[in-house]
Amino acid sequence: MVSAEQDRLSCARSRAHKAIKLAVVVLLFSSFLIYFLNIDLWDYDFWFHAATGKYIVSHGHPPDKDPFSFTSGLPENKNLLPRWEHFVLGQYVLSQPIFYEVFDRAGPEGMIVLRSLLLVLTLAIAYRRMVRSGASFPISVSFVFLLFVVLSTASGERPVLFSFFFMALLVSLLEDFKDGSGKKILWIVPVMLVWANMHGGFIIGDITLIVYMTGEGIKMLRDRSSFTKKERKIFFIATVASVLASLINPSGWDAFIVSFFPNYKILFENTQEWQSPLYFLVNKIWGYLDYRVYNYVVLLGAFPIIFVARNRKLDLNHVMLLSGMAIMGARSLRLLIFYAIVFTMLMAKEVDIMAQGLIKTRRAHSFLKKWASGIGLVLPALILLLVLGMMKDATFGFGVATRATVPKGAADFIETNRIEGNMLNDCSYGGYLTWRLYPWKQNFIDTRALNIKAMKDYEVIVSATNVEGGGKNHLSSGGLPLWEMLLRHYKVNLVVMAPFDIYGDLFPLTLKLLESDKWAPVYCDRLSLIFVRSAPQNRGLIDKYGLSNDVVYNTMIASASSLAMRYQVNPRYLRSLGEIFYAMNRKEDALKAYQYALKRDSDRKTRERITKIESEIRGGEGI
Repeated sequence: MVSAEQDRLSCARSRAHKAIKLAVVVLLFSSFLIYFLNIDLWDYDFWFHAATGKYIVSHGHPPDKDPFSFTSGLPENKNLLPRWEHFVLGQYVLSQPIFYEVFDRAGPEGMIVLRSLLLVLTLAIAYRRMVRSGASFPISVSFVFLLFVVLSTASGERPVLFSFFFMALLVSLLEDFKDGSGKKILWIVPVMLVWANMHGGFIIGDITLIVYMTGEGIKMLRDRSSFTKKERKIFFIATVASVLASLINPSGWDAFIVSFFPNYKILFENTQEWQSPLYFLVNKIWGYLDYRVYNYVVLLGAFPIIFVARNRKLDLNHVMLLSGMAIMGARSLRLLIFYAIVFTMLMAKEVDIMAQGLIKTRRAHSFLKKWASGIGLVLPALILLLVLGMMKDATFGFGVATRATVPKGAADFIETNRIEGNMLNDCSYGGYLTWRLYPWKQNFIDTRALNIKAMKDYEVIVSATNVEGGGKNHLSSGGLPLWEMLLRHYKVNLVVMAPFDIYGDLFPLTLKLLESDKWAPVYCDRLSLIFVRSAPQNRGLIDKYGLSNDVVYNTMIASASSLAMRYQVNPRYLRSLGEIFYAMNRKEDALKAYQYALKRDSDRKTRERITKIESEIRGGEGI
């Protein structure tokens, strides 16, 4: 009787424990979803994806050439890397129409929901794999939280979201088969086919498949494979078929060529997401107290520790895959996210085994058994509270980030006033301006940088290179700076720029245009500045909207000051602030800005600038 009563109580406790765990998981994933839903639509790249999706829906196929940039169509700008253009225009043939249709029918709300669901589904697939591998509840919850923190830095509305999702799904299907889940592995064939037409990141899936095939081949040669003869046949048929299926896409092998051939390196070397996490620390973009630093240190440092601690008992496939991905992740911020997905899915069980191995004494085992339920629920509860704390100021505007990344005011101004002529635009704004103004107006360039010659000319212009003379695109020499010659060559009548680049440096072109009597500012806000040529066709616009230089300077000062306070490690906004004050002949204020920048980063150029300004102040210049 006592035994039956004990069994009944034990079953009741077990049911209650399962119910509590389920409630914690539901609340945790609900909080993940709410967190992602709270982020406005912000990504610079979303807009050209939506615009290209509209083109594909309208024409029934992706564009053969860049239709959005007028510079790409000029004879003198014959593309030096045509394969890059072909690859980029073809790699999103399914995802871009989805983006367009969702945004067209449901607005920013629809895209925010789609983005949030893809991220949460990625987390759910990863969590399911951890649980199925045998990882304990607290370990699984801890690892899924670690992955959530990583994915919270990758909330941009871009097709790469599909790659995150498919990467988790592919690894899950491969691991399920290894654990004896029958023919589910055959699903990897349609997964790779769809993925290859969603985003060029499918090559990471192909590399994963090749690693698994290689690992299983080595195991077979060493007679250590856990597969039966039939399972081996199914495995290799499915994986080979999946790699072949991934080649059925508009770009074919182009994704591999542009990723690994050295002549395409120039396209990635200055792109933010392809920089190493170390780059952001060394260049004072992140501080050493930034949570991302600790997150990435844990991710990259944990695997070798686990490998050593497990005394080389890890699965060969896992070792090969994670070793390669850790190296790639250490070199690229984007690839680190893929590493994080795979690491959390595969290593949760290993960490759980290590944790159990630390409990060696009988007394420790007794303590663990007695308190396991409490420990297993307290840790997830603390993680849940932490996530909820991240959302304490949550407001569901389901809007567009017009105060951060989307130059709506500038686009409205151009559209309302129908400013004619060619446009030079900030590279980051090219996609949005295309979405708003095409086909009436084409951009100069956007973040895809499809034409390498146009991209190099853009860099010369915005850096206001002062080299004089001809020799560029057969321009005649007239004693003009190269940047101004290029503006003439491209017949630019309208310039739309952000005050600062994505790192916080002031665009030299902005100050040059303000100093010049050939250009007039007609619009400014904290996100964008608009200049038009001082030409007869713009006289009415200048008379009506022309701004004094002080208005533009003061707007940039307000923006730089706010951003310098927000990013308290980055010295660039303070240096930009110093340049603006210097241009206004406010040298005392310029000196203070540079001195504050020096406290954040004691670089040579800042010290030289301070020395120069101090000398000018002592000499009475500009006082």
